[in-house]
Amino acid sequence: MNSLIVNERFAKRTGTEIVTRDYSLGLARRGHRVAILTGEAGDIATEVESNGVCVSTDPAAIPFRPDIIHFNDLTMAQETTRAFPSTPAVLQWHRFVPTSFSVEGTNIVAITGVSQRIIEKIARYTGRPTHGLVHNYVDLRRFEARSAPLPARPARWLLVGQQKRGYGLYAQLSWIALKHGRMLRSVGPRYFNRVDNLPKACAEFDLVFASGRCALEACCAGAGVVVTDFNGVGGFLTGDNIRQYYKGNFSYRSFSSPVSLDALNRAIDDYDPAQAARATQWLRENADLEKGIDRLLALYEATLAGKNET
Repeated sequence: MNSLIVNERFAKRTGTEIVTRDYSLGLARRGHRVAILTGEAGDIATEVESNGVCVSTDPAAIPFRPDIIHFNDLTMAQETTRAFPSTPAVLQWHRFVPTSFSVEGTNIVAITGVSQRIIEKIARYTGRPTHGLVHNYVDLRRFEARSAPLPARPARWLLVGQQKRGYGLYAQLSWIALKHGRMLRSVGPRYFNRVDNLPKACAEFDLVFASGRCALEACCAGAGVVVTDFNGVGGFLTGDNIRQYYKGNFSYRSFSSPVSLDALNRAIDDYDPAQAARATQWLRENADLEKGIDRLLALYEATLAGKNET
């Protein structure tokens, strides 16, 4: 199958850029021909090209006529549709859904999302059925989970964030860490500390504060994870709640309280190394990229067959 993945930007290592990299390389490993169309190419594009996948900023330079197009956003959807008007497309939505959401004027025939909340909103705003969840997945080949068990009390703390409004959370967590006799580290562009391999970095910490894909990767790496960002505080990931958090993409609907010292302290108090290990095991079994590629190919094939359901 000839697949074209379209992403607004492919220059850094934000969520959809990681998804684009992993899907393209995963499909290529299975013998599919893959290309990436983007508005901005950078280091991550160079990484993918070195593995034999074409990356272009010009639709005319794509070296084949795609059988299927995969959009991660709508930024280039109109342009891509004009270039390949007869090629059916799927959209996997990763972000906030505005009331103005629309795929009119594009060749998108199947819409999915990475959380239950996303697909519910799209269906409500557009009046069209979606094709269900296509979760975020993690390429477990790119890192090793921590080898040592988590300690009874977390010694190394890490905050992962990209949000512009994350400094209040950072200040409150820093205060709590000091009260516990710990030093809070932080990674993410808003904290002026980018990392090329987030799961590998998270494997070196006992307790990680993150949301969305970052929380998923941290848990897969074997850290204990509190789901939180500037929007609110969820909870500590356990074997009992991991399925629900995964279904919600560790994001907005997962938050039970606004950000506060009390809410953060409650989540930290729930730290349990055995439960964290159960959450990690479940995710590594169910959120592996290979399962994601299976789901993606099933969606592609159903779309090409003109089916309404997968």
